[in-house]
Amino acid sequence: MICHEHMANTQSWNERLGIAHFFIRQVWVWWAAQQNVIINEFDKKHH
Repeated sequence: MICHEHMANTQSWNERLGIAHFFIRQVWVWWAAQQNVIINEFDKKHH
């Protein structure tokens, strides 16, 4: 079950959007927050 409070507090739920849209948005937020870490780790392994 997805945390109802998180969805309500972030206003990330919309009647027109499905659960897949919610997950895609959450992955995008995670990627944006972790982008520099991910790139640095990739560079360490490939240089």
